[in-house]
Amino acid sequence: MTMRQYIPRLLLLKMVLNVLFCLAAQQIVTANHDHPRRSLLEGDFMYYFSCPKTEGQSIQVPSGEKIMLETTKDGELCTLTAKNAKSDFVPVGRSYNGNNWESVAGPYPYLEYKCESSYCETIIPHDIQQQHLVTFELNMMPSISLSKRDEIARFLEQTTFGTEPGELAAMERKAAETSDLMHLFSEWVYNQIYNMTATSHRAFYRRYVDSPLFHPYREGEQRTPCKRGARWRWYSFTRNDLREQLSVGKMSGRFVLSVNGVMRTMVGNLVFESNVKFRHKRQESFTICRVEETVYGKFGILYDGQCELFKVGNPAVRLYGMTPKPSYIVKINISKKSDFELQTYFNENMEELTEILILKKNLNADDCNVIPYPTTHDVYAELSNGQHMIFEPTLELADNQNQKPLNDGGGKAVRVSKGAVQCANVERNFLNEQSCKLSSHANACAPRGKIEGTVVLSPKMLKLIFELIKRPVYAVTGLRIEDDVSVSSPCTPGKQSRWQRVDTCIENVKPETSELLGALLKNSGRDNPNVQDILLLPDEGSCHWKDVDKRQMYVKVDGQCYMNIHPDSFNIYDFTDWVALHPGGRDPILNPGKQGRHQLFFPESHPMSRWNVYKEKLLYVGIIGDELEFSDIPVGQLKSMKIAKEVGIYIPEPDGEGTLVCGSPNEVNNDATSIPRFFIRHDGQTNFLKNDEFSQQRKTIWTTIALNGQDQLRQRVACSLRLVHQLFSP
Repeated sequence: MTMRQYIPRLLLLKMVLNVLFCLAAQQIVTANHDHPRRSLLEGDFMYYFSCPKTEGQSIQVPSGEKIMLETTKDGELCTLTAKNAKSDFVPVGRSYNGNNWESVAGPYPYLEYKCESSYCETIIPHDIQQQHLVTFELNMMPSISLSKRDEIARFLEQTTFGTEPGELAAMERKAAETSDLMHLFSEWVYNQIYNMTATSHRAFYRRYVDSPLFHPYREGEQRTPCKRGARWRWYSFTRNDLREQLSVGKMSGRFVLSVNGVMRTMVGNLVFESNVKFRHKRQESFTICRVEETVYGKFGILYDGQCELFKVGNPAVRLYGMTPKPSYIVKINISKKSDFELQTYFNENMEELTEILILKKNLNADDCNVIPYPTTHDVYAELSNGQHMIFEPTLELADNQNQKPLNDGGGKAVRVSKGAVQCANVERNFLNEQSCKLSSHANACAPRGKIEGTVVLSPKMLKLIFELIKRPVYAVTGLRIEDDVSVSSPCTPGKQSRWQRVDTCIENVKPETSELLGALLKNSGRDNPNVQDILLLPDEGSCHWKDVDKRQMYVKVDGQCYMNIHPDSFNIYDFTDWVALHPGGRDPILNPGKQGRHQLFFPESHPMSRWNVYKEKLLYVGIIGDELEFSDIPVGQLKSMKIAKEVGIYIPEPDGEGTLVCGSPNEVNNDATSIPRFFIRHDGQTNFLKNDEFSQQRKTIWTTIALNGQDQLRQRVACSLRLVHQLFSP
């Protein structure tokens, strides 16, 4: 046989063997998986799988392979699961009711399924955990027939924050009249979207705001002692007294306890729980360090450096033997319980006494007419059962909703409070334009005018801020660059340094360094009369080697001396929140403002590490001497109308009779007789509430509405959207 004849026969034999091999491989696949695989002749080794036909049976699929999974039929549920080294089964994917395969939550949410016709293509991972290969299986889940009740319950579980028995029963009654549950579900969704009023978080919060308010503020007026919602308490001290000075005096053999010159109560004896002896030396003051807002709750003062608690606790208000008597005492007859919201207290003799009293209707008493507005702490009540109580001023919000705007736009509140309360009138917009109206009141106020212009962060401006809105905003001085190891030399590339203009100096750097830093100072571009900031870039040169680690440099630029100072020196910060947090009490932070000073000196006794830790709790405003647009002030509370008016950059809108008054969505008044009780921040008041407590208020509002709101679908969707995080802009 010639070679020419031999070669074709070899090729033919090879082709036959390939076909036999393919058939054998196909039989192996069929034997192992009961499913075919595409022919090897096509060059495609993709496996095809269908779910087991028997419930509870499983089929193993190969790891690291591209496979085709058949979709299920109606009424079927097939799952793809992984079995890890601990023999735990975890979900990977699923197909149900004839739907395409889809990934599920778990360790493999990244799996993609490309579906066409009745098959979906995916790649099974090759996963090794704890030296064990993870295996993957197809499982046919048992079919379960749900009753109408179960179908309805599942639907409500998916569209609300939980199935309620009453709602379930109501839908069951409707379902008894039809076999088409999908139509019933569609009606429910339509009703939720189009017929159910949205529950407003803003309205809920405003309704239950009952914040202490010792003078009118921009959010609203102070509720007067005899008005519905007025709050009276039996315990002498509140959490707002924390860090205040408790004055302890003596009268008729008893201790008189006062705060800010106002007598709160009288007690027979003062003994500490720790048995440390309380030594009283005539009239002296102590910082209040602990208050529980309940009669005889925890109450303590700083004594010899420790927070000592009194055995008497938070004492009840008692006026017997007090001389002189308080200026204002209102007599209240509590025999008709329905006129009051009462929180009671039982003493050791099981006598029921009133701890909190809230008026449910206006109190008509002659004593009310002589009480001045705004009301201070020295207003007391004498109850018909002999108890004495103290009035706790709270915030009163106006009702200025879209549908019914205030007739004067809130002008009366602005006038009575001498401008402290902000005008409630808002500009016309697409939400309120249908209900806006012209006011006939001469005192009607107009919406907020325009604020246009710049301000200089000057000493005068900082003093003005404290004077008008009582916020301690200071320029920081006394920071010691020589003691702060975190501050780099001005010669360090990429590090910013700060320089102060000084009258005279002697350069303490090499000429090479002086020339480099002098050029940077000359071209810094900062238009500030006090300081300059410069940044040395790597390609701009380097200092003389003897100066690379030096700080507190002196450099001359065109005859002007500059001194290297701490990079935070002359920074302006808002210390309002720090007042309540300062370990040394409120006075060291508030006194500079009270004394008309604009700087806060960092004490030499404090290590610089303390500044670096605590400055993160302060609100940065700018640098003394900077000029910026009023709207660019970074701390929102400083953009006060009072300040804008004082510096002459406020352009008011015309007001008075004929002013257009408009309401605002969900701007409801507050109901001080209800629970819960929410607070609001203003001018450092309610500083006893920490940031996490204000955050908890938001959580309480959201949870309450989620559980009780009638628009459950809207709330559920809002919750889902809240969980969506945008990682980057498209």
